[in-house]
Amino acid sequence: MAPVALKLFVVLVLASVAIDAVHGCGINVRNACGYSVTTCAQNQQNRVNQYNLGPGASVWLDFGSGCKWIAGTVWASVKGQCAAPSSAFAANDRNLANLAEFTIGDGSGSDFYDLSNVNAYTIPLSIRVINRVGGGDNLNDFRCGAPKCVINDIRGFCKGNNQLVTLPSGALSCINTDGTNGRGPTDGTRLFKQACQDSYSYNYDDPTSTFTCGTGSNYEVTFCPGNGLSVLVLVSCLSTVVGRNLNLEATLVTSRGWCNSQDVYSFLNICGSIPEPYWGQRSCCGGALETIRACGDPQPCESQYTEAIRKNCNGFCLPPVQGTDSATNEGVVTDSPVCADSIVRTVLGICDVFPYWGQKACCGSALETIKACGYPRPCESKFAAHIEEKCGDLCGLGL
Repeated sequence: MAPVALKLFVVLVLASVAIDAVHGCGINVRNACGYSVTTCAQNQQNRVNQYNLGPGASVWLDFGSGCKWIAGTVWASVKGQCAAPSSAFAANDRNLANLAEFTIGDGSGSDFYDLSNVNAYTIPLSIRVINRVGGGDNLNDFRCGAPKCVINDIRGFCKGNNQLVTLPSGALSCINTDGTNGRGPTDGTRLFKQACQDSYSYNYDDPTSTFTCGTGSNYEVTFCPGNGLSVLVLVSCLSTVVGRNLNLEATLVTSRGWCNSQDVYSFLNICGSIPEPYWGQRSCCGGALETIRACGDPQPCESQYTEAIRKNCNGFCLPPVQGTDSATNEGVVTDSPVCADSIVRTVLGICDVFPYWGQKACCGSALETIKACGYPRPCESKFAAHIEEKCGDLCGLGL
């Protein structure tokens, strides 16, 4: 058997670090949301550029050897069109969005960047430095730092003098009513500052909002940072492994509402749509079962999802084979390279680099791999210490 599980995890690792290998001066804009984002970029009064980024997709803004992008802005369009209908050089809805702002290569030797909620807030956003240039060891929160702003409940947040706008697309925007009026901090702008302390909340909110790094550094702007991208990447990688396009189904695997039963059933249906090879489905199903456990059902095979698991996850939730305590009825594959001790430990070592849901999916796959390699109780196997270290409390679930 080909080591497909190993290939899957290698792809996951490459996906998480590939951007660090990018050469040249520019900004990588990445969509880590579980939905498509109409991504806009403009500097000064130049043409507004639009990129339609699907879940997990990214685009590289290349500034070439000149490393110059003055008064540049990146944002997510809430109207689905970046440029105004009347002019390709005028922004359509930047006033309804939170922004990632840059001045790169102004001749000072330093770049300047920030996150701004001065106009509004509509989507989680972050900036980080990659391939840093200069700065020495004198780094701090504002020297090559990584600002991030995440407001999960816009409706609940948008109170007082601030105005909640619902767009025809269904997108929500909380307008910062006092952000641009030049009055300094007000009750309304303080709400934004309390939610995102390293983002601009009004026009002159510089001391705690401006970041610098050496010119020649590269940057990454991320929509929905840390919101389950690794699980989304897992599904995308499965599509690569099995030679099937699962992008449409992958949009169902969002970072919000994970414990909603409809989302769980959708996740299981994705697993069921994956044909051979065997490891692709096991990886998906392992992640699905760990999701169900984390959502409050410690025994997925005795939950409301039992039939869906049996239907979509071949061999899961069946009575144990006579003489074993495995609930999978799958033959062991100890002759496979994926069962080598070094490979199993490497896989477990990968899992703890991912955010919460990505870790669940990765650990679920790893434990199912260990079971299939002849260890029906992974948490009582020679890998128990590694599982405990890398996969949190999974061994407390009786696995």
